[in-house]
Amino acid sequence: MFKAAVERLKPLRVPLSTAVEEYAAARERIGKHSLLDAVEYFARQVNLNLPPKTLREVTEEMLQAKRADGASRRYQQNLRYYADNAADVLTKPIGEITSAEIDDYLRSLPVSSRTRQNVRGGLVTLFAFARSRHYLPRDRATAADLSTRVKARTGEIEIFTPVEMRKLLNAASEAALPLIAIGGFAGLRTAEIARLDWAEVNFSDGHIVVSAAKSKTASRRIVPMPENLQKWLAPYRGMKGTVLPIEHFNTCCKLENETAEAAKVKWRHNGLRHSAISYRVAQCGDVARVSLEAGNSPQMISATIAKL
Repeated sequence: MFKAAVERLKPLRVPLSTAVEEYAAARERIGKHSLLDAVEYFARQVNLNLPPKTLREVTEEMLQAKRADGASRRYQQNLRYYADNAADVLTKPIGEITSAEIDDYLRSLPVSSRTRQNVRGGLVTLFAFARSRHYLPRDRATAADLSTRVKARTGEIEIFTPVEMRKLLNAASEAALPLIAIGGFAGLRTAEIARLDWAEVNFSDGHIVVSAAKSKTASRRIVPMPENLQKWLAPYRGMKGTVLPIEHFNTCCKLENETAEAAKVKWRHNGLRHSAISYRVAQCGDVARVSLEAGNSPQMISATIAKL
C-alpha cells in the first residue's frame, strides 16, 4: 500500500507525508463530507471547466447573435453603449468577475443613478447571454444578477442660465461644442446626440432629424434649429460622419465635465435638455408643440416646467 501510494503521487510531485498532512487537515475542516465532494463543489464555484471568455468577447458574440436575429440598430447601439466601458474596467474572464466588482464599477461612473441603473441592466443581459453559452454556470445567479440594484433618484430639475450657457459654449472644445450647443438649444438627449450624423443636421431647412433608430422613444421626430444654434454650428457645416467622434456615453460625460470645469460652471444633470425645453416653452407658449419636438409627453414637459 505504501508503494502504491508513492507511485500514485509521483505525477503530482507531492511527497506522501505532505499528501497525508493535507488530507488530514482537509477532512478535519469538512467533517463528515468526502474530500472529493468538497473539491467538486470548489471546482463549480471557481468555474474551473468554463471557457475564460472576457466581457468584451461576450459583447461581440451577443451583438453578432442579435444582428442575426434581426435586432434593431438602436438595441445594438445601446448594448455596446453600456458594455464598452465596462469591458475596459472589468477585464478578467467573465466567470471571475464578482458582484462586488460590478458594484464598485457602477459607483465609479460619473453619471446619474438612472444611467447606472441602465448600465446594470445591460450587464445583466450580457451575463445572462454568457450563461446561455455555457461561459457561466447554468445552475445559479450571475454576478450581475447579484449586484446591487440601483435606485433611480428623481432630484430637482435644474437649468443653465443664459450667462452659464455662454460660458459653456465659449469654453467648449471643438469636439464638445456640438454636444453643448445641440443639447442646450435643440434639447436632444445626450445619447441621441451621440448617435447623430451630420447628414441629419439640415442647415438649409433649419432642422435636425432624429430617426426612429436613434431616438429613445423609437419614434422619428424633426427638431427645429433656432438661429443661435445655427450660428454656433456654422463652422461645422459640410462636415460628414458622426457629430461626436465616439458613440459612448462615458465619452459624452467626459466632454460635458471637462467643459463645465473649463467654464467654471457647475454641471447640472440633464441641464442642457431641461434648459432647451424650458426656454422653448417660454418662447412659444405651446407645450404640445414642444413635447413633439422633444420626444416627451405633454404631461412630462409640464411636470418639468413645474419643478423649476
